[in-house]
Amino acid sequence: MALQLQLNALVVPEGTEFPGTVQDFLQMIEQYMEITGGEDFDGVNYGNVEPAAEDRDKAWFRTDISGTPLGWYAWNGAEWEVLPAKAFVGTTIDRDELTDPQEGTLFMVTGTGLSVWNGAEWEWAFPEAAAQATYDRNAFLEAWQQVASVTSAVGTWTSVDLDDYIADAGIESPNVAKAVYVGIECGFTQTGFASGPNNFNVTLRVTQDSGVSTSSNTLLKASAQATQDDDRVSAQAQNSAVIPLPNGQTDIYYSVSVDGAPPGVFAKVYVYGFIF
Repeated sequence: MALQLQLNALVVPEGTEFPGTVQDFLQMIEQYMEITGGEDFDGVNYGNVEPAAEDRDKAWFRTDISGTPLGWYAWNGAEWEVLPAKAFVGTTIDRDELTDPQEGTLFMVTGTGLSVWNGAEWEWAFPEAAAQATYDRNAFLEAWQQVASVTSAVGTWTSVDLDDYIADAGIESPNVAKAVYVGIECGFTQTGFASGPNNFNVTLRVTQDSGVSTSSNTLLKASAQATQDDDRVSAQAQNSAVIPLPNGQTDIYYSVSVDGAPPGVFAKVYVYGFIF
């Protein structure tokens, strides 16, 4: 029900004399005027519970079950209709914490673009603009994430699907990542050698093209080597790089070669962040 306030004149008693001063005149106006229409307004609905039928004449400031504001709603005669007066702002993780988004709810994903809830899922309102954004690779993951750890040779290219790590970064885009910032580490630790020379080599390679040779100098390589006669030897190597990803690709590949077969071999691949 619309709230319409009206200023109404009351009946001045017969014989009332006109005031002698301006102040008296104002006080008489105050005495014989009234505002009507406010009786139709007795508050607003608030919370995550749908208002009862008798309260549909009031606006509803709706929240989810945790108290997160979802915005103002009005009853259109058949259902509660959202009034999308503001867009939420945050990461996709923040957006997905909205437990009950309504059709038309807007959410500005930081650094990506505006998304809208279509009643079933979030969709991008301006995908062309979002696709043009470029990001600081250090902004995505609060800490690096280990995506692979092996303790022996891996003779063929093994895939790492990046989709989950992109989601963990709190970033979503209509296009996949253009590049991934990868770190690698490999080596071995050995004790109790017999006398005599012992030659060891462990190499970890990462590529975005699984069609190349696993022994080639691929995009990212780390190799730890040692020749040792003593009874203890350890070696370790690290490397990192931004690896471009072909359009539409969400996988990178790693392989591990080991010469000398020393115990304690390790090879690790980390994801630090993404460029979109």
